[in-house]
Amino acid sequence: MLSRILPFCFLLSFQFLTIPFSTAQSFAGKWKGTSEGEVGMMTFDKKGYVTFLIDDKPVGGKKFSSEGVDLTMHYAYNEEVEPHTLDFVIAYADGSMELTRMLGIYKFVNEKTLIINMDFKGRARPQAFDDDDKNQVVLTRIK
Repeated sequence: MLSRILPFCFLLSFQFLTIPFSTAQSFAGKWKGTSEGEVGMMTFDKKGYVTFLIDDKPVGGKKFSSEGVDLTMHYAYNEEVEPHTLDFVIAYADGSMELTRMLGIYKFVNEKTLIINMDFKGRARPQAFDDDDKNQVVLTRIK
């Protein structure tokens, strides 16, 4: 009996090794990138919130304040289109209204490298990756 089960277990373990990692889990973590000579940090959490570290001050996440108004910033992605899309959405913290959406595209090079091309001014979604584009950032997972 054991001789029949072992080959089956081996095949199952091999199948799990070939399953690609989930995008939701892939974003989660702390990332570091450089844009126009400035080093930035970005944290994606498993609940869908994204936080930037700007001048050692966190901006975004589940709740942050700007000009006395409580806001939230989360990310939304679509891996079913090419290129994959990634949006950063800023809304009132009470969920009453979305204020702005920064549109972007992304691709994972591997589990530790993420490339984002994002229009941080909210105009138009980039259509392709371009190493010369100042809005394109290569992020490296640090946690």
